[in-house]
Amino acid sequence: MNLSALKRSVARVELNGTPNGSAFLVDRRHVATALHVLEGRRRVQLAFPEWPRRDCTRTGERIWVDPAGRDVALLELDRECPVDVEPMPWMGREPARGDSWTTFGFPADLPNGHTLTDETVADPSLLITEWDLRILQLGTPSAAYALGGFSGAPCIINGAIAGVITHQLVRVEGVTGSPVASPSLDTLYALPIALLAPSGITPPLFESDDLPEDLVQLADALAGRAKVSLLAAMLRALDRSRGDAAGDTSQRAALAQRLRNSFRLVVHVIGRRENPLVRMLAGQVYERLSRTTLARTAPGLRVPTFLHEEPTFLGEEERPIDPARVEHSVMVLLLDDEMLVDERWRACHDRIVAHTESNTAGASVLPFDLGGPKDRFPDPFREMKVRRLAESQRSTLLIALELHLLRTLARSRGVPPDQAAVRLFLSYAAMDGDAGPRAIRKLAENTPGIEALLDQDTLAPGDRFQVLEERIKDRVLMAFVTSSYTNRAWCLREVLIAKQLGRPIVVVDIQDANVVPRASPYLGNVPWIRSDTNFAAPHDLLEAAVFEQLRYEYEYFNLDNFRLQNETLRDAHVVTRPPELLDVTKGGALFPPPKVILHPDPPLPNEERSVLGSVAPGVRFVSPAQVLADSKSLRGATGAPGRVGLSASPTDVWRSGLMELHFEDTWLDLNRLLLLSGATIVFGGDLRSGGMTDILLDVADQRLAVEPRGQGRPTAPVVSYLAWPASLDLTIERQARLVDRVSFQTLAPPSCNVASYPPGKVPPTTFENRYLYARALTSMRQTVRDTVAAVVVVGGKCTGFVGRYAGVVEETLLAMQRERPLPIFLLGGLGGAAAAIGEALQGRRPERLTGAFQLEASPGERDFARHYNDAIARDSEADDRAPIDHDGVLDFFTRRGLAGLNNGLSDPDNLLLLTSPSTHEIAPVLLQGLRKALAE
Repeated sequence: MNLSALKRSVARVELNGTPNGSAFLVDRRHVATALHVLEGRRRVQLAFPEWPRRDCTRTGERIWVDPAGRDVALLELDRECPVDVEPMPWMGREPARGDSWTTFGFPADLPNGHTLTDETVADPSLLITEWDLRILQLGTPSAAYALGGFSGAPCIINGAIAGVITHQLVRVEGVTGSPVASPSLDTLYALPIALLAPSGITPPLFESDDLPEDLVQLADALAGRAKVSLLAAMLRALDRSRGDAAGDTSQRAALAQRLRNSFRLVVHVIGRRENPLVRMLAGQVYERLSRTTLARTAPGLRVPTFLHEEPTFLGEEERPIDPARVEHSVMVLLLDDEMLVDERWRACHDRIVAHTESNTAGASVLPFDLGGPKDRFPDPFREMKVRRLAESQRSTLLIALELHLLRTLARSRGVPPDQAAVRLFLSYAAMDGDAGPRAIRKLAENTPGIEALLDQDTLAPGDRFQVLEERIKDRVLMAFVTSSYTNRAWCLREVLIAKQLGRPIVVVDIQDANVVPRASPYLGNVPWIRSDTNFAAPHDLLEAAVFEQLRYEYEYFNLDNFRLQNETLRDAHVVTRPPELLDVTKGGALFPPPKVILHPDPPLPNEERSVLGSVAPGVRFVSPAQVLADSKSLRGATGAPGRVGLSASPTDVWRSGLMELHFEDTWLDLNRLLLLSGATIVFGGDLRSGGMTDILLDVADQRLAVEPRGQGRPTAPVVSYLAWPASLDLTIERQARLVDRVSFQTLAPPSCNVASYPPGKVPPTTFENRYLYARALTSMRQTVRDTVAAVVVVGGKCTGFVGRYAGVVEETLLAMQRERPLPIFLLGGLGGAAAAIGEALQGRRPERLTGAFQLEASPGERDFARHYNDAIARDSEADDRAPIDHDGVLDFFTRRGLAGLNNGLSDPDNLLLLTSPSTHEIAPVLLQGLRKALAE
């Protein structure tokens, strides 16, 4: 036991200059303590007596407390500990009765610190029923003084931290019950160190390359509570400690699964439903953080973003993603006058602020003012900075939010909070003038968290070019490109340096010429934003640069976690933009090229990979979607694509926090997942031009772009069955335009002897015409059912349909009624019909599926049901003569239960599919189930 190292890691907590307990380093910028030591304060002074006298004090700010109310807290130091001070490692194995333990703390009688050493553990697992937790009971027979000041000190066993000392057994007078001013009863208690796992810190054990054998035991102890950053650190540590064998351990696989189901950031936008500006701003936040302008082929950042429009947030309203699996939640509050006078919203605001103040490491609030006079904010905003949204509302909101997210990401890396989150290098040709760059610099100087440097101010006379590289290496380069910019060698040198360093680049295009003689080859493969020469919208330009820094950091975080989750990518090198020739040539950011380069989606087309391969032979260039495509996990043993039915449409009732944009991206992600995994998507639809259909076709093009050539004509990745009368609209021109992407199957109308099909297309405005529509839709859905190996169901409306039942309901019903029921994967996280069916399968009776609701949901629905039932009873040529019976369908789902899904997944996995709105966590479970279903 290194007592010197222990003492250097422990601080005395002082309240107004008076000692009040202990705290100890858990990493270089954070200390843990017992919560009661703080006596409700947010900030306290910390004195480290064993540190150099001039550098022995810190201010600690409370950033996390145990969410279950247990007596432990985490403080962030105002600056790091000295370079020669190391935190103690954490203990992995379970303590045992009789183990020797040691601590150093500051009892009241010994304010300069005292060591308890070679004491013994009396009970390593004393159950505290109120907390549902087992704690350490520690014997202290050698202590002849009051032990109170040891609260917050570490319990050290075998040289590692086993727990946080929180309280002692105190002698009391029998009559009054008051404490006796005498030595303690030889007993201290400590909470297990694993309670700190949800705080997001990374224990110092993982910083060492020489890891002890009990690392796996430590991972076991922490994994159940750990957040994303800690899970990733544990995986890296296991890889370092086990070398090539790390991927073979069940422990690693379990950690990878937990990492896959965890989230680094989640954004909640909260505002009044009645304010139209709220939904508009929420949509803009969602589109920026969760998708790209190329959403059809590139998935974007996919930061989970939700909208809450009722004052129930953090109350009875359930959050879309379990906060226990989220490392940090950001709550964007959009305030208006009505919210400030509504008592329900006032109570909601109190909940939000109290929640974030008790756990700033795991939650934070960004309040914005949508209008009104200044300084109008009551508690809890009286002492809080509330940002006002000016005319450039979108950019003002996005800049503030993106900077906040960058600071949150930086905290997990130990970056000082006062360091600028975004540093810009403004590159321009002097002959063009500097009005634009100076406007951006002025705006940056007035925006906390951003600093900007003009290239003209970079080098002093006599400076060498290496200085230029030093200035660019940690900055976002913003290039103001004019017709003359690409002719300036100095400008191109700056761009080239940024490219070679792998730095983020944003091009501001202010070219005024209709024809540009030559564009620089190094200005491609980066985002461009168009501007006029007056720079009328500088906020938009600045936001583009801030977002590029966020994209750069968050993309790296996501890709690195993806690498850790996939054993075949353990040695991959992560880059945050698609690689190009410059990267893999001498002097480039990827020279010499690593064996595997992991880059963001979309996958590189075959042509690009071929060009890169000519310079870097043997190198694999992969993206997450390319990994799917290479695995061909949804193909059969012969290599033929598995046929998967997709039943999906927007919902009419959204789950809390969701909106239309969530369905669009879920639809997109599912299509990308299925197509790039090798499946053929089969659905009944007319493939009308525009909207979701065109998105599907773009993803189909992406599949064709990454498939190997020279293996014959590719199989169309999409099959569309067209029922009457949609089949009448299919033209030769439409088929020719979509050849090799879509295989159209037109279906003749089913036989009918109670009504006649008209020669042309008619609307379903009469009961007779709607009867024919319903018969044709049922027949088409039966055909799809009989030609696929599995069905994926998502969303769907419960009302406003033309057939006998809502489309998602009928397609699920038919799949279950098959003689050999199809495997069904029911994704209910978005709400709608899929969620209602999920409720029924769990034994509940959702109102929206009952006959009482369905027959009154639309005008004339009850009368149509009577007409249909009368007609189908007389229609001797119908192959399905079942009447409309909403209650019967609901009873059928209730009887079948989750087992009726027949998909081979466990109940917990099916419940995840039924409740999660995130394809991030749905995808692995869905692929696992589909892979098994298609193999049978």
